[in-house]
Amino acid sequence: QSQDLSRFVHRLQPDCLVSGRVGNGVGDYGSLGDNQIPTGRLEGYWETPATLNDTWGYKTDDPNWKSVKTLRHLLVDLSSKGVNYLLNIGPRADGTVPQPSINRLLAIGKWMKTNSEAIYGTKATPYPYEFPWGGITQKGNRLYLLFTKWPGKRFTLPGLRSRVKKATLLANKRAKVQISQTRDNDLDYDILQLDLPKRPDPNVSVIALDLDGPPDVDQTA
Repeated sequence: QSQDLSRFVHRLQPDCLVSGRVGNGVGDYGSLGDNQIPTGRLEGYWETPATLNDTWGYKTDDPNWKSVKTLRHLLVDLSSKGVNYLLNIGPRADGTVPQPSINRLLAIGKWMKTNSEAIYGTKATPYPYEFPWGGITQKGNRLYLLFTKWPGKRFTLPGLRSRVKKATLLANKRAKVQISQTRDNDLDYDILQLDLPKRPDPNVSVIALDLDGPPDVDQTA
């Protein structure tokens, strides 16, 4: 039945994607549990369905809205793990969208106008472990460092073997980001150091690294 439904949808709309919740592994992408955050990067195509408060649909007595900061951080966390973030808005019975939902989506949209290239069309981090300062996404020969915690004037990233040709702050592309890379051949250990300008965004700031090829990262934790 799952296969029949998937084939039926694709016959009607060949470009339509069928959720993994169709069952039996025949969907075009996997669907995690409601509001589920994986513990690490995932292979393949995945999505997490999530609520803006605690409720699916609309509920008058659920004012527990997630903050814009929390939603941005979840977007960074999921994107860095290769997971699409599907947000439920829960319209009222007359079809209108609650103002708290509108406010949060507009705030995320404003951030995305500046930083969307670090989210759209990207893949999960090439690193096998997470970072306390935020997350990493990749696209072609670019790495995106998404900082939920700004490191200050100096930032160090271990394990990047690729050469960094240029570093750009997406919110201020004219700001100077100084690059220094060192390697210890005896220990097979690489260090990237960035001297940073002032933090441009109080929530999530993004630095794009242009590399000399596809990201080559030390896979040992």
